[in-house]
Amino acid sequence: SPDNVVALNNLAWVYNEVGDSQAENFGRRAYELAPDNPNVVDTLAAILLSQGDLQECIELRRKAVLLTSGQPEYQYRLASALAAAGEQGEAKSILNSILAEDADFKGRAEADRALSGSDGCQRHPWCHRLSPRIRHRAGCGSFARRAVRTAGYARPDRDGQAGRDC
Repeated sequence: SPDNVVALNNLAWVYNEVGDSQAENFGRRAYELAPDNPNVVDTLAAILLSQGDLQECIELRRKAVLLTSGQPEYQYRLASALAAAGEQGEAKSILNSILAEDADFKGRAEADRALSGSDGCQRHPWCHRLSPRIRHRAGCGSFARRAVRTAGYARPDRDGQAGRDC
């Protein structure tokens, strides 16, 4: 069905994973149908992040955090987007808050490393999670050894490698 939110959202996610430009169309259609579904909001935010639209991505990430009553995984994704936009102070504040809660969530290990600066480069600990275009916009010329796909942001570089050394 053309109005099946779950199908549209899943198509958007898959198309984004393979770099297909149709991802945004499917994501926006799912969002039109279910603007208060945190999974739909999160998928569209991930698509926009991978395309370099950091401002709208951050707005949607904030909305997803509100819709989920601040679930740590969604806060972590917001922190990643904020860091990509150069908002390191707010990103670190969010990470400190969610890590202090001792909650177990997908991405906790990456959040620990990002906060300590031990994963990724020292200036931009989240750089390994972003596509090359976003890393460039964030002003970071260094890359991590591997691309962590936990939240679906990173893709292999054009040569098929997961990333370059920091």
